[in-house]
Amino acid sequence: MLEKIKDIIYDLSDYLVTLIIIFFIVISIAFVMTKSYGLDFSKNDLLSLFNKEEIEIPTPEPEPVINNQPVVDPQTQVPEKEDEENEDKDTEDKDPDKKDEDDNKSDASKDYVLVIESGANSNSIADELEEAGVISDSYDLVNALVERGLDTAIQLGEFTFKPNMTIDQVLDILFP
Repeated sequence: MLEKIKDIIYDLSDYLVTLIIIFFIVISIAFVMTKSYGLDFSKNDLLSLFNKEEIEIPTPEPEPVINNQPVVDPQTQVPEKEDEENEDKDTEDKDPDKKDEDDNKSDASKDYVLVIESGANSNSIADELEEAGVISDSYDLVNALVERGLDTAIQLGEFTFKPNMTIDQVLDILFP
């Protein structure tokens, strides 16, 4: 009888030592994960580590070129040269003081106001800024946001941009 109790105690001690070793391995892995990936276990981020999806950034399609001339979409209207000549004549007839006033008004009207609403993602914001002429390539802005970890930290609100800004200038406005 005493031998059976002795065998049970030895078996339990083996199981206990195995459980303690497994516990320390799990704790050390959790510590490394928190330091390496910035996980916060109070927010259940451990499971999100395994559910991460790769961010697909769409690449713009190049415009087809035939005989070194870009193909024009038949739905877009090609401006007529007569209209351009008439506009040139109109600008020459104006008084120089009026030109300066018109330039000031047009500079103020060239500013683009972007309204970021709930549900907007970094791709749609970058596309809007590219269409408005604020940035030259939306892909560069999305990459900069992802590299700096700001793609999920975009705040809601209204932001005013000027034409032909650099990526850093845009980021300074979005993240003051």
